[in-house]
Amino acid sequence: MAALKEIQDAFARSGITEKELLKAGRRARRKVVRELYGSNR
Repeated sequence: MAALKEIQDAFARSGITEKELLKAGRRARRKVVRELYGSNR
């Protein structure tokens, strides 16, 4: 639980919003799919 709390605190200190994090994750997944399959799935 202490490790989870530290992760939560680090995220809060970063200033990145949850929406920005989700958007970055979607971009990263699309990039991996393109690299692996040559597609924009």
